[in-house]
Amino acid sequence: MTAYPLSGVYSIVCKPTGDKWVGSSDDIIRCLRDHFACLADGVHVWHVQRLYDLHSPSAFECYLIVEIEDEEQRLDAEQHFLDTGKFSLNIDKNARKLEPRPKGLPLYRPTNINPRKIEIG
Repeated sequence: MTAYPLSGVYSIVCKPTGDKWVGSSDDIIRCLRDHFACLADGVHVWHVQRLYDLHSPSAFECYLIVEIEDEEQRLDAEQHFLDTGKFSLNIDKNARKLEPRPKGLPLYRPTNINPRKIEIG
């Protein structure tokens, strides 16, 4: 059993299309529940909402990509996946959204990547 809150980088995958979303959170289960609550209410970002409306909720799977507690490392890891992965559902390719990374700090790149499926119940 995983201790909560689960902190790190996650992905949401639309199985029929293979489209993926990557995100990070200090409480991934809460974050995923929020995503799916928005989808159920019809108020998620349009391109993800469209896939949800075309397919059933069971068409989506959630994965923990890497567990990371430190916020800076978590954002660095999310940015790494945005830069190198095929996450077509992320329109904004900046993990920090409004705050740029301070200059001179090395970018954390996770090495212990072993995605596992997450059940959010």
